[in-house]
Amino acid sequence: MTQPPVEHQAEQKFRVHGLFRVPDLHNVEGVGSVDDLGSVELESAYFDTDDLRLTREGVTLRRRTGDDEGWHLKLPADLSTPDVRDEVRLPLTTGEDAAPDELAQIVRVIVRGSAVTRVSTLRTYRRRLRLHDAAGGAIADLVDDTVHVVGEDGTVTARFRELELEERAGGDALAVVAAALNSAGAVGGEFVAKVVRALGPAATSPPEIHVPRSLWHHDATGPGDPSRLALLVHAMRSADLTYRLDSEAASDALGRLADTADQLLDRISEPQEFIPADQVKALQAELSWLTGELKATAEPAGAPTRAPRALDSQRYLALHEALVSAVGAEHRWLTTV
Repeated sequence: MTQPPVEHQAEQKFRVHGLFRVPDLHNVEGVGSVDDLGSVELESAYFDTDDLRLTREGVTLRRRTGDDEGWHLKLPADLSTPDVRDEVRLPLTTGEDAAPDELAQIVRVIVRGSAVTRVSTLRTYRRRLRLHDAAGGAIADLVDDTVHVVGEDGTVTARFRELELEERAGGDALAVVAAALNSAGAVGGEFVAKVVRALGPAATSPPEIHVPRSLWHHDATGPGDPSRLALLVHAMRSADLTYRLDSEAASDALGRLADTADQLLDRISEPQEFIPADQVKALQAELSWLTGELKATAEPAGAPTRAPRALDSQRYLALHEALVSAVGAEHRWLTTV
């Protein structure tokens, strides 16, 4: 399984008004110098399903021209820290109006059979600053973006402005810079992607697998897990994404996927007030099939990972579709009892 390189990205976003002035950062503790890298114009086309399934999961899939060109896929590195994301990049030559297969394959467990098309276009005017420490090392990039939301007819339908502070090296200076921006009137503390602001309320709807915040740090595959079906299905999806995203972690991800499928099978086998008996039997049969396929391709520790064919099958995607439906049924049942 060939995978494009992955870049770990940590950034903070700040809302600002049109007349906001970036403060002088030269005297901020930990900042030795600030370079003005000039201004650029860029255009970003965002791709998603009709129900904005990727956006609602905190996933960004875009095609950018003008600066920082290429196809970019960004996924939350951890559910509880949305401002830290893994980014996969491919060159523009891989496609124009359809997402490259290499990126679509990574998120196929979320997209499944739904079409992915352009849902928004943003035109951004960006000013770039690079912050260095006293030794001259780059510690962060600060970008000041004025964003225009472009309609299908090419007209501008909305406009907003935001700052992004992206880490380039570890250290305490970033927090001090963020505090200086806050003091100047920038509003931080909430990570909202540009496309989410552009798409409006529909983009902020709950994801199709909603895990309560109180359960984010539970171990979904551990014994005696107190959580319900949604957490297990989410853990299964996370393992699948890791398997497709990170070749070095693929073996561990397959192990987690198999363990979680086993846990799901146990959970489904318990009495389920919210799932009809025939659907329970179907889920049991498909989860048993999957665990068997995963165990059949298991390798000894340290051996090269073999990609199970089952994970690229329509049967596997149909299982995820059924699990998402079961999670929705459980959620509706829990909200009425």
